[in-house]
Amino acid sequence: MSKTFEIQSYTGAYQVYFENDPFSIIGKYDANQTHFIIDENVLNLYKDQFSKFENLKIVPVNATEENKSFEKVDTYLDLLLDNEIKRDHKLVAIGGGITQDITCFIASTLYRGIDWDFFPSTLLAQSDSCIGSKSSINYKKYKNLIGTFNPPRSVYISTEFQKTLQYDDVRSGIGEMIKVHIIDSIDSYRNLIKDYDQLNNAETMIKHLYQSLQIKKKIIEVDEFDKGIRNVMNYGHSFGHAIESATNFGMPHGVAVTLGMDIANYVSMREGYISEELYNEIHEGLVKNYKGFEKTVIPFDSFIGALGKDKKNKSNQFAVILINKDLKVQKMFFDKNTVLESHCQDFFNKVLKEI
Repeated sequence: MSKTFEIQSYTGAYQVYFENDPFSIIGKYDANQTHFIIDENVLNLYKDQFSKFENLKIVPVNATEENKSFEKVDTYLDLLLDNEIKRDHKLVAIGGGITQDITCFIASTLYRGIDWDFFPSTLLAQSDSCIGSKSSINYKKYKNLIGTFNPPRSVYISTEFQKTLQYDDVRSGIGEMIKVHIIDSIDSYRNLIKDYDQLNNAETMIKHLYQSLQIKKKIIEVDEFDKGIRNVMNYGHSFGHAIESATNFGMPHGVAVTLGMDIANYVSMREGYISEELYNEIHEGLVKNYKGFEKTVIPFDSFIGALGKDKKNKSNQFAVILINKDLKVQKMFFDKNTVLESHCQDFFNKVLKEI
């Protein structure tokens, strides 16, 4: 599985490694100068492997949204200071996106900056958030309000962690992989979706996971700070976040994004940007990834209300990412209380009910 590549960042280049055995890498860190921030679930699942290491300085994290907050940071800081962390030490995050966000925030602010590495343990983090520098934490009732751009110095990706993931968590990661492949091109999407049923094979998964990160790499190296072209990475997310909110997070993030992409593509078709034939082709692949969640009750008023709070919106317009007539994704605006709501209502009443 020896693959590696480099990403250019304002902080300098950082490396992404694909490793069969992440614990062989973990064992090479200097235990006196390394502090591990680890998802408690990962600690429990791999307690035999971690027990082989002596004197690891570990800060366990209960990886929930409530614990990814500004108010909780002092708890993690107290543990790190009790372990006598110094500015020339290193932080190592092992976990999913929440663990990544907590570690990155601390690494960006403690002593005005400490180097950190990342071992993403979820497919969602492996396929998307592990590169790109962005991270954020919650403040009171405000989600992802405070954040930084600070990439890890090294990212280590291993399918070993995927072996303990639940099926829906795997589908969540696949949703983000589908997203970037559609952003790249329809042909990229076709190459991924033809292998959908073989993604449980490690070699096939690594091939498409590597390609997903290569696609994102091209975007973030041009727009690391999310000021322009990088906004296409929100494809499926405006609708997906609205679904999560309306259902009180009744489906995994990447599954909600998959359904969000289907809604976005339906709007593109209804607006005449893509053909019904192309919509149906992509729809068939997307349904594979959200099958079983199509019966989830999504209160429409709550869905539209949440969509109206998207931070990309203008005062009287929705901002959504759609496939345009050139088969590229781009941000488009719709006046509120007009056709966008109608298209979404039709999708819920017609498309979902026919699955």
